[in-house]
Order: sequence, then C-alpha cells, then structure tokens
Amino acid sequence: MNIVPGVLPLRVDRKFHLAAFVGTHAQILLRSGRSYYHDGHFPEHESVFDVLFKNVGAIAIWENFYPLEVAYASSAEIEDFLRFQGGELGRRTLYTLRGAKQVGYVLASSMYWTDDPDGSVGEESILVEPTGRAAEIEVMEA
Repeated sequence: MNIVPGVLPLRVDRKFHLAAFVGTHAQILLRSGRSYYHDGHFPEHESVFDVLFKNVGAIAIWENFYPLEVAYASSAEIEDFLRFQGGELGRRTLYTLRGAKQVGYVLASSMYWTDDPDGSVGEESILVEPTGRAAEIEVMEA
C-alpha cells in the first residue's frame, strides 16, 4: 500500500455503516459500498470507501453515518468524553464522527482511509487484509 498523509476533517457524502469491530485487534472498520439504500433511493458509486481505526481504546458510535465527517475532537469534546468514559487518552487520539443527525467518538492510535475502485463489500477491506493489488492502492493516514 502507498500510505500518504491525509488531512482532517475528512468529509464523504456517502452512507457508512459499522462493518467490523475486531476486538482481538482493537480495530473498527466503517464502510460505504457501491450501492446502498437511503431515504427511498439507491445511490450508486464506482468504489468502496473504507475508514479503519486501529488500536481502539474506547468507542461511542452509531451503526450508520450519512454523510460522514471525521475530525480531531475539540478540547471540550475530549473533556466531556473522558468524563463520560472515566479514562484517559494516553497515546491515543479522540476522533469525532458526524453524520446529518449523529455524533460519535472513537479513541484510537491511528486512522486510515481509502477509496477503493476495485473493492467489494463481499470481501475483506484492503485496509484489513492487504492483497496483491494493495501496492496499487493509495491509503490516507491521519
């Protein structure tokens, strides 16, 4: 994979769903497929868009986000989240996830995303299980 620095906030006008939480690897994957149902419509895209959080310490997220915006949490959000969770950041970063009607949080060490033109929701994300074509994929890192 070609990992390059990405810029937050990340804004993607697509519907994302919680596709996987891998407790043993402390990872959360949000995915937006090529087609999905939203408000009576079936928007279609030419790619699968994946967002992966690694070394996750705490989460408070919804099942779906449409659209998706991911940003670094503000000082006030961090304070509220830590008071609610009863923990500390440590070496992790608190990310804020927003949709049209939702707000969520992920405390993680890193975040990666890619817009995969050859991806399929019927197979593992290239971010979770790199395949031979991974060398061709550009992956952004926050």
